[in-house]
Amino acid sequence: MQIRRLWQTAIELRRWVETDSPRPETRFCPHWLILVVSVAGSAWAAVRLGQDVSWDVQNYHYYIGWAFLHKPRFYDFAPAQVQSFFNPLLHVLSYLLLAHFPARAAAAVLGAVQGLNLYLLFQISQTLFRRWRAPYRYLISAGNALAGFYGAINAMELGGTFGDNMVSILTLAGLLLGFRYLMALPEAGRRAQLPLWIGGAAIGVAWALKLTAIIYAAGIVAAMTVVLLPATRRLRPLAALYGGMAGGFLAAYGFWGLDLVRRYHNPVYPYLNSIFRSSYYDLHNTMDARFMPRDWQEMLFYPFYFIRENHLVSEVVFRDARLACCYAALALLAIFALIARIRRYARKQAPAPVRGESRCLLALSLFFVIAYAAWQYIFSVYRYLAVLELLAPTLLALSLAWLLRNKTLVLGASLAAGLGVSLTVVPMNYGRQAFDDGFLRVEAPAIPDLDRSVVLMVGEEGTAYILPHFPPTTRFVRVFSNFVWPGRNERLDREIRGILGRYDLARTLAYLANTEEAVSARSTLAYFGLTLDGRPCWEIRGKPGNRGYLCGVATAAKPAPAAPPAPEPARAEPAKVEPPKPEPPRDPPAPVAPGQVVIPVSEPQFQVLETVRLEIIPAEAVAGRDTLEYRVTGMNARAIDVLYTLDGNPMPPVRNWALDSRQTVSIHLGPESRKGLYHIIGIRNSDAPDRNLWIRVDALVTIR
Repeated sequence: MQIRRLWQTAIELRRWVETDSPRPETRFCPHWLILVVSVAGSAWAAVRLGQDVSWDVQNYHYYIGWAFLHKPRFYDFAPAQVQSFFNPLLHVLSYLLLAHFPARAAAAVLGAVQGLNLYLLFQISQTLFRRWRAPYRYLISAGNALAGFYGAINAMELGGTFGDNMVSILTLAGLLLGFRYLMALPEAGRRAQLPLWIGGAAIGVAWALKLTAIIYAAGIVAAMTVVLLPATRRLRPLAALYGGMAGGFLAAYGFWGLDLVRRYHNPVYPYLNSIFRSSYYDLHNTMDARFMPRDWQEMLFYPFYFIRENHLVSEVVFRDARLACCYAALALLAIFALIARIRRYARKQAPAPVRGESRCLLALSLFFVIAYAAWQYIFSVYRYLAVLELLAPTLLALSLAWLLRNKTLVLGASLAAGLGVSLTVVPMNYGRQAFDDGFLRVEAPAIPDLDRSVVLMVGEEGTAYILPHFPPTTRFVRVFSNFVWPGRNERLDREIRGILGRYDLARTLAYLANTEEAVSARSTLAYFGLTLDGRPCWEIRGKPGNRGYLCGVATAAKPAPAAPPAPEPARAEPAKVEPPKPEPPRDPPAPVAPGQVVIPVSEPQFQVLETVRLEIIPAEAVAGRDTLEYRVTGMNARAIDVLYTLDGNPMPPVRNWALDSRQTVSIHLGPESRKGLYHIIGIRNSDAPDRNLWIRVDALVTIR
């Protein structure tokens, strides 16, 4: 008897959820409670994950927020490498939390803010499934939100400072307002355009804070244009969206872009320089091309490669199947929509009235396709897909609702799909540890006149986090980095020489992140007429251990010209054997004071592999006009490092030159490229564990 009653109750509930007829219902759960649970749960999860110790937080997340608040603009030259030129507003909060709060509390606050993503995902799903009745609407919305929140990217960034899941808050808020507008059509009037303006402004601010969010701005513009024009036949809603986006971008980026224009003649320096043509960089669009598809199979089916553990689009291993599921769902939607249109045309049926859910599904599908295509074309770095990762379960559920039409089946299938995807996730790991309040703290050594000195940074390690612990008047100049190196741009070289000319040798220091950097420091400093002076270096220490060295410099001795060969004697004479001359007395080694250490300098080591070759095309090129192709054979690598000489002088190695599918690097020469004879003497895989072992090659190119 009880079983029969339960069965009848289940049938009634099914009929109740399947109907779309309006019916009063009580609120199953207040939204403020969902917000509190989202924020608190995210903060708890962030603390459980541990402290973010990634390369990025050490390189620029901590530094650029501090520099924005405490240093004159561009007082230091690129201490955080290319990331020095990113909009600092995104990382002001990160700096303030990491500098003034315990590490655990900072992670909790960041995690709480990032928990807004969870709440917004719930609200988006509530909007898209508004015709479903509670508690089923709440169940599918909660499932979509939780499955979206637990992805390979967000599980790594939670409580951290990367920022992808911070700008996603603004992007999701803009999407939510856009979906609500689409669901209200055609009843929406003039006043309803205000949400479009606010949503556009939110997306514009997200784009300004992190320029990689341009893929979402492009996706939203394309999707809303395609959906709104046929639905409203008016330009006013689109004008509100575009105007809000432009206003938000200019409000959050205008000041920074203007500073870059004044200083480097490019508002997004050094990117897009083929458009802005700044003389401070090469005339090409600088992008990190290490993770671009290498063949047509990857270009068409990249998401399916992410189903297994891989690092095709990331420096670290991860696994996430959600984008592959979305790929398949969108393909099915396109096929079924095409079949339905063909059938209506064959039967000469009038188009069915478009409902709000169909508009939102079309808008979300176009947003996914455009954003993903832009991502793959521009950079293919997986963590920039954070918003698509968050929204993927919602897209899957909405696709199932359109394909299956049975709400009970849709609910079960979407919850099962979200659970299945979540169980297979292998999150990224850029570095976590137990919380340590001293991780980003260092103690500057007691060096005379340090506050009136210049420090040359000579490597590519992420070390700009040390700067806030030096006197604010100490100037840091990175002469070798991930975007420029000695000899690449003569105008930047002149700028660096101009800075060095304001300091005497006694107030010029070199910073080494580790002892291995002494090798590259020698060739880097030699380009500017300097060398390590051989005296013991001062250690920079922090709570966890050594954080690098400050070394004195001296004027590099110029190599003596080669002596002309001696004339051969007229007749052979017996060789004279001279007694060995006594060695001159050596200077005693400099005393090593407490807190100092002697840095050894080792020579690069070479191995000969007959199968590995490097070819440069053309052999002669003109700066400002030609493009060089460096073609590697016999090596399967995504990126290479290059060791070379310029006019016979050793140069610091160039790192991480990304190879395309032809194992080729294309370098466009700017007008300020250094002229001379380049001799490539060694290459290596950028991922090689031995940083001092090179493969011997022999390739020449002359730049005029």
